[in-house]
Amino acid sequence: MIVVLDTTETFSDLRLDGPNFRLLKAYLTRTRSRLAIPQIVVEETVNHYREQLAERIESASTALREIGRMLGESGAYPPPSIDHARIVEDFRRYLDMQIRELGGSVIGYGKVQLPDLIARSLGRQRPFDNNGQRGFRDAVLWESLLKEVIPSLGGNETVALVTRNSKDFGKEPGLFPELHEDCRSRGKPDMQVRLFNGLQSFVDKEVKPNLEKLEAIHREIAKGQFKAFSLDAFLAASTDTLHRAIDEHVRWCPDLGRLIPYLSEEFRSQHLQQLEQLPEEARVSDVWRVDSERIAVGIEAVFRGSVMFQMRTAEYIQAGNQLLIQHKDEPFGIGGSFHLRITAILNEASGVSESHEVNDVKVDFGSETGHGPW
Repeated sequence: MIVVLDTTETFSDLRLDGPNFRLLKAYLTRTRSRLAIPQIVVEETVNHYREQLAERIESASTALREIGRMLGESGAYPPPSIDHARIVEDFRRYLDMQIRELGGSVIGYGKVQLPDLIARSLGRQRPFDNNGQRGFRDAVLWESLLKEVIPSLGGNETVALVTRNSKDFGKEPGLFPELHEDCRSRGKPDMQVRLFNGLQSFVDKEVKPNLEKLEAIHREIAKGQFKAFSLDAFLAASTDTLHRAIDEHVRWCPDLGRLIPYLSEEFRSQHLQQLEQLPEEARVSDVWRVDSERIAVGIEAVFRGSVMFQMRTAEYIQAGNQLLIQHKDEPFGIGGSFHLRITAILNEASGVSESHEVNDVKVDFGSETGHGPW
């Protein structure tokens, strides 16, 4: 799903950090959905912030002057000195950063054509009003969605247009007929664009049910009760793949020797010497949606084993009047823990594992125990 926000949602939470936006971020992360904010919404939001800031500065200045007059000390409470332009520019940068933090992107004006807007206005087409005069910014938002968002839809992917502007776009969940026709004329089923009457409605109808379902699946997997999937059985069946990932990491990690802080010798090479067949601990870290049929399960597992290094040592040999240095490589074994992050892709209906991937391997050699010459 691509979630498109209107200014009705950014105006009510200018910093995009309230409870609903935090829930939205979790939803976007765990459902592989995307956030798209039209440039016109960004510009309107920045302008609204500018106006609100100016209004509050003037209100504060007036209040301070009134306090001064009441106390007979008109100069004792000067109005706040604020660099208005700098603060507004700081807010613009913050807004861009916050959109990126939400995993979103800004839809530019690049493909919005003035002739299209004029034709829509003269034709009295929504989002313009019946006189074709009011609604320019909403028309820019809609044209941005038609030109940039809808063409990028794949398969059964949908657009959620989140706005409380029902008089220009329609009443939840349906768009006005002429806006439906805009979608159909571009080869997209009209139901691929769903209207939500504000972010709260989207959170209640889409975000919370999806997050609650994923949490329920997470609990079932953790208890070994999710359909055909068993964490222990999955790890046992995937042993060869997991061991190969650890072995490759050990062999090709150039800085592995640096993880042994209590040794300063030079390590020439390393390889996995021994590894326990099954992990000493494992847990499900997260569950998220891949598409309408599959879910991903994040798994963390810890294996115990040992690594053999070739440690280069130096020996000083007296040869006549000269002191020679002789280098030699000696095997050195050390025990450690191998921490894996794994993603397993499951068929949601059956719980059958379709594929898996090792995302990360980290090695911990712990303290000064469990090591010595081989």
